Amino acid sequence: MWNPPDPEPQSGKALVISGSRIEGVADATTLPGDMDRAVFPGCTLMPGLIDAHVHMASWMVPALLAAGVTTVRDIGNDLDWILGLRSRLAADPRPTPRVRCCGPVLDGRHVNWPLIGERHEDPAAVAAKVERLAEAGVDEIKLYVHLDLEQVHAAVEAGRRAGVPVVAHLGEVNALEAARAGVAELQHLSGIIHPFDGSHLVDLQEVTDALIEADTALCPTVVVWDRLARLSQFVSRPDPRLRWVPEEIRQSWEAFPHRHDPEGSRGRMAAVAEIQRAIPAFYRAGVPIVAGTDAPWPYLIPGFSLHDELAMLTTSGLTPAQVLTAATREASRRLGVDRLTGTLDEGKAADLLLTEGNPLSEIDHIRRVREVFRAGQFVDVATLETGAFHPEDPVNASLVAYAKGISRPIGAHQC
Repeated sequence: MWNPPDPEPQSGKALVISGSRIEGVADATTLPGDMDRAVFPGCTLMPGLIDAHVHMASWMVPALLAAGVTTVRDIGNDLDWILGLRSRLAADPRPTPRVRCCGPVLDGRHVNWPLIGERHEDPAAVAAKVERLAEAGVDEIKLYVHLDLEQVHAAVEAGRRAGVPVVAHLGEVNALEAARAGVAELQHLSGIIHPFDGSHLVDLQEVTDALIEADTALCPTVVVWDRLARLSQFVSRPDPRLRWVPEEIRQSWEAFPHRHDPEGSRGRMAAVAEIQRAIPAFYRAGVPIVAGTDAPWPYLIPGFSLHDELAMLTTSGLTPAQVLTAATREASRRLGVDRLTGTLDEGKAADLLLTEGNPLSEIDHIRRVREVFRAGQFVDVATLETGAFHPEDPVNASLVAYAKGISRPIGAHQC
C-alpha cells in the first residue's frame, strides 16, 4: 500500500551542490572553511515543485520558474509542437523547466479540443496511435472523455507493450472500470465524482479498493473546478500575479462563457465541495495523490496556480507535508523522473526552491519564493519577464477559439 512518510524539516544542515547535482546533506558546522556557501536565515530549502497537469504554451516558461516549478507534465498538446518545445528547452543554456509530455489527448468519435486532441473510431485505431506516439518519444499517453471501455483497454494494452504509462480524463468510462483496465492515473477525480453536480458515479469504497489494487493514482486539480465555478469573481479580482499572463490570454479568460452560467457555477461548486471531502479519505486509505492544476485554463496562472492547488488540498484536510509530497516526491515517481528530481538526495539534479518561512508548518509560505535553482543554475526571478504570446501555439489558439465561441467542447469543459 502507498503510504509515504511525511518529510521532516532539518535545521543546522547544508545542502552540498557540485555543478548541476546534489552531493548530499551535511552538518553545516563541518563544511570546509574555503567552501563557497550561501546562508538564508528563516528560509526553507526544498525540492523544486512539480505540476503534473499543464498544457504548455511558450509564454508559460518564465512564470513556472518564478513560482518554483522546475518540472511539468504537459498532459495534452499538438505532438510536433510539444516535442519541439521539449527539445528546445532541454538544449537552452538558460535554466528552463523539465518537460514531460503525452502528445495529443486521445479522444473517441467526438473531439473536444481539435487543436490538441485526436479522433479515434475504434479500439484498433487507439492502439495504433499509442504505438506511434511511443515511437515518437512521448513519456505518457493521455486518454480523454469520449473513449469507450474497449478503447481504454486497447490503449492500456498498447501502452504496456510500448512501456508507456496511460493516464486518463474519463467521461464514458467510470473510475472503477478504468482502474481495473490498468489506467495508471486519473485526472480531476473524473469517473468518480460528477464535475457538474458533485454526485457519485461509483461507490467510493469500491473504487478506493480498486485504485489501491491497481496502484492507480489521482491528480485532483481541485483548483480548475474552483476557477470555473467562480469565474465571475476572478474576472473582477485584482491579482498582481496576472502580470505573468499575456494580455491576449487574459482577454480570452475574461470572455469564457462559464461566467454567464449561474446554474452551472452552483453545480461546479457542489462538485468542488464533494471532491474536497473525498480527497483525504482516498489519501488515508492509501490511494496515491499527485498535484496538478490544468494551467493555463482560466485564472490558472502557470506555476502560481500550483501554490493555489496546494492550499486547496490543505483546506481539503491533507497536511502541508502531505501536499508538498504530492508536488515533489510522489509526483516525481509518477512522472518517472524520481531518479532525477523530487527529493534532495545525493546524485539528483539541484532543482531547488527556497521559501521565506516554512511551508511544512504553514502551506501559504510556499508563495513566498526567495530563490529558485534548476539543475544548479540560479533563476534570477527579479529579471524574468512575461513570456511572449504566440497565437500559433496550439493551447493559445484553443483558448482564444473557445472564448470566441468558435470551438465548444461536448460535455467536459477542461482538459
